[in-house]
Amino acid sequence: MDGRIRVARLTAEGVAERAVLDERSDELAGSILDPLDEGQRAELVGTSRSAAARSSITPMARPTSSACGSPKLREDWESAVGC
Repeated sequence: MDGRIRVARLTAEGVAERAVLDERSDELAGSILDPLDEGQRAELVGTSRSAAARSSITPMARPTSSACGSPKLREDWESAVGC
């Protein structure tokens, strides 16, 4: 790295706050995905991909192991964003 690049890192308090926000996000995603059957989930994933492909949306970074809670939610997320 040269002197023009700066790296920002979360403080311990920031890491703790991000964990709270990740948990809330996981709960919201679960409340949306849990009631859906496999066909409905597939349709939602397809629609999400289609919307992303037609817009300037770039795929988000792959969630960490603490993001997206359950393995099934993480799998659905990765499918939706093309990870």
